Amino acid sequence: MEFLNVTNVPVVVLESGWPHKGDPSTEPDATTENADTYNSNLIRHVLNSTGTPKHPGIPVPTYIYELYDEDQRPGSLSEKSWGLFDSTGLPAYTLHLAGSGLLLANDTTNQTFCVAREGADPKMLQAALDWACGPGKVNCSVLMQGQACSEPDDVQAHASYAFNAYYHGMGMRSSTCYFSGVAAITTTDPSHDTCRFAGSGGKNGTSLLNNTALAPSANSTADQSSTTRTTIFTQAPFLQVLVLLTLATLQLL
Repeated sequence: MEFLNVTNVPVVVLESGWPHKGDPSTEPDATTENADTYNSNLIRHVLNSTGTPKHPGIPVPTYIYELYDEDQRPGSLSEKSWGLFDSTGLPAYTLHLAGSGLLLANDTTNQTFCVAREGADPKMLQAALDWACGPGKVNCSVLMQGQACSEPDDVQAHASYAFNAYYHGMGMRSSTCYFSGVAAITTTDPSHDTCRFAGSGGKNGTSLLNNTALAPSANSTADQSSTTRTTIFTQAPFLQVLVLLTLATLQLL
């Protein structure tokens, strides 16, 4: 593609997964252990923003195939058994994401926060902060001098507060913690001193924002629909057992 002078094309993996069950005699590799290994490593790769050899550090939006088993689907046993959940809605197996650096499996507390990414360009952080406190309708009054979250008085700290308030105000949807790549989700509570971030149980929490525009994203025109795929981003909401998002109509990051 580069040879043809076609660059900066967003890459999206539409289907990737592993069956967790199969006929032992003809499909010996379709096991819960292999499915766990494959999908856990895939999720970890995306969440850690590993990227590709050509573009390291740039996350690739990825859809896991698939959310539910299809027990009525014709064909072999493995063809019916690609789901993260069985046909009754119970987890088909447990993913192991410890060490992903961002989110863990089996996290049902939704204790996640959106903060400014370390090393992000200060000018981009400032632009994103201005957007969050303006069109994003975040109440940034606590960042004013003398207020609870005015210190540290730098763009990194102020952007983290505004990003997190927007993220929680929009229901912790992964697409609301991106801000042109300068934001990231973490399980570490960024609250400090008297400054309590939304989601930490402190008094500065933010309720769902009404009539608020979505924060700008890299692929804002790439809307996708799916009933059985699951998507993972660098910033992902939760299912009961998995740090994943079931798609209905979702805007890709």
